[in-house]
Amino acid sequence: MKALRYFLALLAVVALHFVGVRVFDELPRAVDLFLVLVVFYGLEGDLFVGLGVGLTAGLVSDAVTGGLYGLHGFADTIVGYGTAYASQRLVINRPPGVFLVFSLAAAAQQAILVALVVILLADPALPDLTWTSIKVAMTGVLGVLLFLIRRNYLRRMAVWRQTRTSKLK
Repeated sequence: MKALRYFLALLAVVALHFVGVRVFDELPRAVDLFLVLVVFYGLEGDLFVGLGVGLTAGLVSDAVTGGLYGLHGFADTIVGYGTAYASQRLVINRPPGVFLVFSLAAAAQQAILVALVVILLADPALPDLTWTSIKVAMTGVLGVLLFLIRRNYLRRMAVWRQTRTSKLK
């Protein structure tokens, strides 16, 4: 069931990416929707899930954006694992902490991408610092919004389960 939810979420991210690029050409420079998905699943704290989600979302991101294939796959795998590892050792359940995790994940991803491009390409084109700062901030804001929506949904479902009149048998 978790795998099905993940693949549906990945399909939704791909659709949002295509729609967003049609509306706003600079969307991939402003926010990485695939990274938001990776960090969101990494917050569950399962290292294997962090690795798998990072790898698949990164490779799909590379395929969709048309960049150097495997670049985001490698970076998102490291970020997914790192997020899951940190989530195992830290209690991250308040919006400022969630914002910090999403923002640090975006900054780490950008640093890994820059390092890989410098190592792999003879004449690397480094990203603009302004867009990188916008991406880090927007990833944090979007991550917090999704976290708050999910938390509100889970609370409402818990209240509904406790107060419903007919119980399942």
